Amino acid sequence: MASHKYLGDYRLENIEKNGKLKTVAVYRGKYYAFVDPNALSRERTKLLVCGGGFWLAQLVALTLPSDWGHIVFVIMPMVFAMLPFWFVSMGLYTAYFAKHPLRREQAEKVQPRFAGGSLMAAALSGASFTGSFVAYFTHIRIHPVNDVIFSLCAAAQTSAAIICFMSRSRFKTEVVGSAEDQNGQVS
Repeated sequence: MASHKYLGDYRLENIEKNGKLKTVAVYRGKYYAFVDPNALSRERTKLLVCGGGFWLAQLVALTLPSDWGHIVFVIMPMVFAMLPFWFVSMGLYTAYFAKHPLRREQAEKVQPRFAGGSLMAAALSGASFTGSFVAYFTHIRIHPVNDVIFSLCAAAQTSAAIICFMSRSRFKTEVVGSAEDQNGQVS
């Protein structure tokens, strides 16, 4: 269901199906496409690997028994980095797997959420990596291999988010037409 901002882009139409009258919402707004789809498709593998790598590093770091995983200034930024990177993941999904051309609500959410989410995820993951570096010098216990793996996961998350942030300009969109221009071919 569309939010209130996008309700004007939809019209209700009655459709007869199997002898029953059914009212459906049909998109009648403008359609959008990425400004440089070739550059976006060239970076597809890199961005999908970065997205998958971020989530894999997150999973490993949070499930690994680590002393550093119990320190608040190390674990909290890593946990909070999941929300902004979720926006990055949704931007990647929309760019590569959603039906094109994009509706206005999709286009307006992709670029700003992708850029902002990747920047915040990089900052939070970087804070977690920095915290693990500080914990190396201030923590008085023996540092097992799990602590080093935890730190490498934070570094991998930071790298993935920075690479995604550097590709933010690829997610800009432009108007390519409206539903009336396409004569109902795309709905």
